[in-house]
Amino acid sequence: MLPGDTALREEAENAVADAVAHARQTEPGVTAHGVVVTGEVMQVLVEETRTAQLAVVAGRGLGAFTRLLVGSTAVHLSAYGHCPVLVVRAGGRHPGGP
Repeated sequence: MLPGDTALREEAENAVADAVAHARQTEPGVTAHGVVVTGEVMQVLVEETRTAQLAVVAGRGLGAFTRLLVGSTAVHLSAYGHCPVLVVRAGGRHPGGP
């Protein structure tokens, strides 16, 4: 391990733990778990979809035009993933929406 790798891994593990805790608190009936995996992002995500029931990724966009676009990770995972992919758009909650 390189110097700093331990701090980065710890930061990643904390972020994942916070996300899992948030998911469990928000929807107690949903099973949520997290793990930090090292490797090339696209390869790791595609491999993880082999055993996943659903992959959830964020769509990105900063301006009016780019809000219509989906991020490259979402596009790649939608094309090569082995399970359904849900792309979540930024911009707030929509409790009455799908």
